[in-house]
Amino acid sequence: MPNVISLRQALQAQAAAQVSQYPQYAGHFDDYKIVRIVKQIKTKSGVAFEKDEFAIAKPVIEHFTRPNGRRGQGITVWSIKRGWDVGVLRKDVDIVEGLFTNVEI
Repeated sequence: MPNVISLRQALQAQAAAQVSQYPQYAGHFDDYKIVRIVKQIKTKSGVAFEKDEFAIAKPVIEHFTRPNGRRGQGITVWSIKRGWDVGVLRKDVDIVEGLFTNVEI
């Protein structure tokens, strides 16, 4: 496992560079923590994460109700490949660093 602090700082810097032209992203990644993606995650625009990829995530586990009425849990993870935040189901994310807060949405 890589040094968590160095990895987080490198990923935060890379993400900040991706959005540096957008002032609303200033400080966006300051509280993000390291996670590991358990399986490949695809979005409509393509692959967002590869299996076992390390990424930075907002330290919040969101509890939500799906359109079919079933309950779910998700984490917002920054995709370096896509250049934006991606909602990933909690079961597909290993929390590597820090504590994550639970929030009802």
